[in-house]
Amino acid sequence: MHSALEKLAASIRTQERLAMISTRHRQQGWSLFEVAIALAVVSLTVCIALPSAASALERVRVARIQTELGETFLISARHAIAGGVATVVCPSGHDPNCGQGDDWSGGWMAFADLDGDRRFGAGDTLLRQVPPLAGAVRLYGSPERSRIVFQPHGGSGGSNASFTVCASRGARLGTLVLSNAGQFRFAERAPPGRNPCATF
Repeated sequence: MHSALEKLAASIRTQERLAMISTRHRQQGWSLFEVAIALAVVSLTVCIALPSAASALERVRVARIQTELGETFLISARHAIAGGVATVVCPSGHDPNCGQGDDWSGGWMAFADLDGDRRFGAGDTLLRQVPPLAGAVRLYGSPERSRIVFQPHGGSGGSNASFTVCASRGARLGTLVLSNAGQFRFAERAPPGRNPCATF
C-alpha cells in the first residue's frame, strides 16, 4: 500500500515537472532562427506566385479587349450588311466625333455613317460606345488606319489593321489583327515595324 502511494506521488511530481517545462517552452516563443525560416518560406512563395498571378491578369485583360473590339466589329459589319450603309469604328477618347490618332485606350465608338463624312454627327446612328480601358493598359491601332470602315458587303477594305495591347511597364501583351475580310484574331507574333509599347 505504501509503495503504491509513493508511485502515485512520483507520477504526479513527474507530470507537474513536464507541465512546467511545457509552460516555460511556450512562454519563450519562437527563436530568431525559426522566424527567419518562416519569413524565407513566405517570401519564396510570394516570389513564385506573384509573376504567375500578374501574367494571368494580363491574359484576362487582353482577352477582354479582344472581346470588346470583336463585338464592336461584329455589330458594325452586321449593320453595314443589313442597312446597306457604311459603318465606322474609331477611337473616341480625344474626339467624341471620331478620333484621328492611333491611341484607342480612351475608348472607341461604332456608328452608321449615313452622311458619308466618316465623322460621327447628328445625322448618324450610334451603334456602340465603349468606355476607356481600365487599369494601366493601353491599346494602339495601326497609325495608317485610324478608322475602320465596314462596307455594305461586310468587309473593311484596305490592309489588315493591327491593335497592340501594352502593359504599364512598356511590355507588349498581345497583338490583335483585323483582316480586310472582317476576320478578327489574336496574333502570336507582333507585326514588323514600330513597337508602340516602347513609348508608353
